[in-house]
Amino acid sequence: MSEPRPTATTAGALEALRGKIDEAVASHEAVAAEKQHARGKKTARERIAQAP
Repeated sequence: MSEPRPTATTAGALEALRGKIDEAVASHEAVAAEKQHARGKKTARERIAQAP
């Protein structure tokens, strides 16, 4: 018998979905950071990193 495809199981489908969500969030974060920098501002994460 052949191995089932990773998305053939519920766990595989959930893992694939998590991967897609992570990709979408990462790309959105990059766009949002570019917008902030274009306005001459820093992102919240950058401001927190500089805090004493």
